[in-house]
Amino acid sequence: MSVLALLALVAISAQEKPPESLIPVPSWDLWQNSAAGSSVTLEVEIAGKKTRKIVTLKEKTASRMTFEEIVDVDGKRRPATERVLSKPAGSPGVYDTVGVSGDCKECKKPWKDHKPMERIPLKEKRTIGQAEVACEGSESISFGCDGKESVRTKFSYSDDVPGELVRKEFRDKTTEYTITCLAFVKK
Repeated sequence: MSVLALLALVAISAQEKPPESLIPVPSWDLWQNSAAGSSVTLEVEIAGKKTRKIVTLKEKTASRMTFEEIVDVDGKRRPATERVLSKPAGSPGVYDTVGVSGDCKECKKPWKDHKPMERIPLKEKRTIGQAEVACEGSESISFGCDGKESVRTKFSYSDDVPGELVRKEFRDKTTEYTITCLAFVKK
């Protein structure tokens, strides 16, 4: 699955959702190279508030992954929840690709008539806990019907981190937030 596609889905209506919903849920493709016992701690900061989510891969078979998710909001830990993923039908990158087609809901013109998204590739090293991690990513700029910048997203990901997300910065006209990987264990 394209990390960018997954993160684009997360950005939709961010201001209307609780902060922990901005943290991507586990995806089959992004966790397939991690073994049971792998975990990641992600923190979202929005409007000065921080929320953490700890995701642990508890069990993994050829057709199923079971995760435990723990959320801390305002320093209060919620009870753990379980998320079960079944392997999707199809092949990686095919069954979960997000495309843009049709007409814009705002101006009713075809998407192809809009100014295309700009994407600047990134390569960097980031420190997570005691580990230095080589990351790839991009900074993407989307434009509205008027041709002006509407959304800016910068993200870094690494195959070394379960779920791959290392950092994401998102900004549109009404919302700004950052998701950061604070810790991880890859088995």
